[in-house]
Amino acid sequence: MAGICDFLPSKLPKDHRVHEGVRVARMAECEYIQKCPFFNDRLDIKSADIESLKTKYCRNNNLNCARYMVALSLGPEKMPPNLYPHEKERAYELIAQG
Repeated sequence: MAGICDFLPSKLPKDHRVHEGVRVARMAECEYIQKCPFFNDRLDIKSADIESLKTKYCRNNNLNCARYMVALSLGPEKMPPNLYPHEKERAYELIAQG
């Protein structure tokens, strides 16, 4: 059985990280980036700094993206058209409702 030190980020290869206790591969960009209405500027923009959101959620860490969470949990077809990457609380509610 592995010890806790075996799962520390410093012990992982550079292309991996730990997210909620699970070892996952580091992604350069989100797998939904080509079809995402947010990334492709097809949503009404309510944030002044859209490019920083795209960099943070779409290009670097989609595991924290509300849209990605809903797509993985419920399927991309259940994605509300007006959900933004930083709206994680709303994503949690949608996922809980199923």
